[in-house]
This record gives sequence, structure tokens and C-alpha cells, in this order.
Amino acid sequence: MSSTRGTRTEQNRSAGFSLIELLVVVTIIGILASVVVLNLGGKTDEAKVARVNADFKNLDTAVDLFRNDHGIWPESIEELVSGPAHPTTGEETEYIKELPSDPWTNQPYELDFDDRERPYFISYGADQAPGGEGINQDLSSNEKFGT
Repeated sequence: MSSTRGTRTEQNRSAGFSLIELLVVVTIIGILASVVVLNLGGKTDEAKVARVNADFKNLDTAVDLFRNDHGIWPESIEELVSGPAHPTTGEETEYIKELPSDPWTNQPYELDFDDRERPYFISYGADQAPGGEGINQDLSSNEKFGT
């Protein structure tokens, strides 16, 4: 009879995990999760910079199309969504479906003009202040595309 009890106790112990085993597994999962979070942390800002550059390329194309149709540059970024009537068709021309927004502010990009009076777009980066380095660096469509 005593040999039966010893066998049941051994079976009960091998049927589950001990508290120490569970703590080790939870600790390993925590370490792996922190490594993943640290590696992905900087990618968000890199993705925002890539998005700004893609938006600027699309906006730059829309500005060129606007200039080709109307013979003038748009005075505001809003004119790219619902600009003046097309010179030959008389219909409002939509150069972009909706205004892209700066990923750091969720506001439309700023439209400005350089010495040649060609419009360009600006994002002030993560810090939303002129100047800066890295992710705080100002991004401009005329610097990126040489327009």
C-alpha cells in the first residue's frame, strides 16, 4: 500500500509545472518582449520620415499638374483637392483626393514658396520646430526632389 502512495505522489508532481519553472518561462518571455520593443521603437520615426517623403513626391506631382492645367502655381495646398475650374473643360479639377497630413501633427503640410516662386512643402519633423537633426530635422520637398 505504501508503494502505491509513493507512485501517486510522483505522478502528481510530474503532471504539472512547478512555480519556479513557470517563473523562468515568464522571465524569458519578458526578456524577449523587451528586446522586440526596443528594436521596433526607432522604426516608427523612420516610417514617418518615409511617409513624409512619399507624400511630398505625390504633392510635387500634383503641383506640376496644376501648373500645366492653369499656368500658375497653386496658392494653397487646398487648391490641389478642389482647385479652380479647368481651363478647357470648365470642371473643378481634383489633383489629389484628400490632403495628406504630417504624421507628427496630423495637420496638412505647410505650403511655401522659394525664390523662384515654386511652391514646396514643409514638415518640421518630430519636434515641430525649425532646424534640428535626426528625426527632428526639417523635411522639405524642394530639398528632396531638387525642384
